[in-house]
Amino acid sequence: MLLAILIAATTLPPSDQVALERYGAFLDQVEVCREMGYGVASGDRWMDDVLRDTGAGDKGRLVMSRAMAERRRDQDAMLLALAKRIDATSGPADLEAAAQRLADGCDAVRRDERGARLVTSAAPLDAAAIWADRILESAGRASWQTPAMREAYSAMITVGLCGRVGPDDQVERTRRAALATTNDDPRTEAYVEGGLGMADVMADHTKPDRALCARLLAEDRVRIEHAR
Repeated sequence: MLLAILIAATTLPPSDQVALERYGAFLDQVEVCREMGYGVASGDRWMDDVLRDTGAGDKGRLVMSRAMAERRRDQDAMLLALAKRIDATSGPADLEAAAQRLADGCDAVRRDERGARLVTSAAPLDAAAIWADRILESAGRASWQTPAMREAYSAMITVGLCGRVGPDDQVERTRRAALATTNDDPRTEAYVEGGLGMADVMADHTKPDRALCARLLAEDRVRIEHAR
C-alpha cells in the first residue's frame, strides 16, 4: 500500500506539488509560531481542509508530510548548531537573528491566503526577542542576565553544597554577594537562587570538606566582583 502511494505521488501536476510542499512547510512552523504568541489553528484540521479543497487526497498528504519533515530536519539542525555556539560572544545575537527569521516565516504564513487559516493572528512586536530570551536564559545569556549573575548562580551552587559544612560566615558572605547581583526584575533573583536547586541535585555525589569550601567560597566572591 505504501509503495503504491509513493508511486502515485509522482503523478501530481508540478504546480500542485510545489504548492503542497509549501503548505507542508507551513505546518512545521506552527509550533514555533504558537510559542512566539501567534494565534494558531489545528494543523491536522488545516491539512484536511487543504487536501479537500485541492482534491490531492493521499498523494497530497504524502507530499505535505514529507515537506514538513524536511523543513523540521533543517530547522532542528540550525537550532542545534546555534545551541552549540550559545556561549560564544556572538551566540545571543545569532540566536536572536534566527528567531527573527522564524517570526518572519510565521508572518509569511499569515499573509498567505490559505496560511491565514493556520496562523490566524499576529504575535507581539517583540515576540522573536522574547522567544530567544527564553532559550538563552538556561545558559545565563538572556538580555536581562549579566555576567555577574552568571557567576552568582555558580556561587549559589557552592553555597548550597557548603551550607552544612561551613565556614558559616563565608557561606553567608557569599550568599549576600550573589544576591547583590540581582535587581528589581523578579527573574534575576529566581535565576541566581536556582543555583541552590542545582546544589541539591549535585549533593549526593559532591561533598566538599570545610577547607575546600572556604577556598571555593572566597574564589566565588572574587569572580562575582570581577564580573561586575
